[in-house]
Amino acid sequence: MIRPIFLLLFLFSFSTRAQEIAITFDDAPTPDGPLLRGEERTTMIIDHLKKHHVKEAAFFVVTGSIHQRNIQRLKKYVDAGHLSGNHSNTHRRIDLLGTGNYIRDVERADSMLNLYSSYMKWFRFPFLDEGRTISARDSIRMALRDIGLKNGYVTVDNYDWYINHLVKVAKEGNKKINEDNLRKVYIDHISFRIGNGIAPKDVAL
Repeated sequence: MIRPIFLLLFLFSFSTRAQEIAITFDDAPTPDGPLLRGEERTTMIIDHLKKHHVKEAAFFVVTGSIHQRNIQRLKKYVDAGHLSGNHSNTHRRIDLLGTGNYIRDVERADSMLNLYSSYMKWFRFPFLDEGRTISARDSIRMALRDIGLKNGYVTVDNYDWYINHLVKVAKEGNKKINEDNLRKVYIDHISFRIGNGIAPKDVAL
């Protein structure tokens, strides 16, 4: 049976010897979903990564979602050898918070994540939104440099959060879900995004 694990984004890096895919997960640790409880998802992700010899996936953490239960989930990713990145404290848009509050939100997440050895000082903008004005963009870029954060940008956004949304809507409407077909749609979509979304050769995190 298919159990979506909410793999959101890919990063691609290239060398002259090999082509590599860096796998990242946003919004960690994600809440309960339409087909899985959060704890089940964490266990499944870790098991699948281990099975396929992925040693250092990166999980971009929304620290505001970390309570006692989720701390244990985050520790499981750390104990499995995976990396952590900053995805803000509240996952809000810049234009809603304002530049100053947004920067403080990022700083709060940074202070919490500094407690973990897995933290790599990468920041991923919520919604991949870097600001709607040049002044906001430049102010935040400067603040990130001051904090010591690098932009954990992506080269392929596979939008699989929307597939998860459709599954959620179907479940809430008591509709029957053909999990075999869902699995095929998901895999075909991810394969298409990878095959058609490769960035220039010099792109790396």
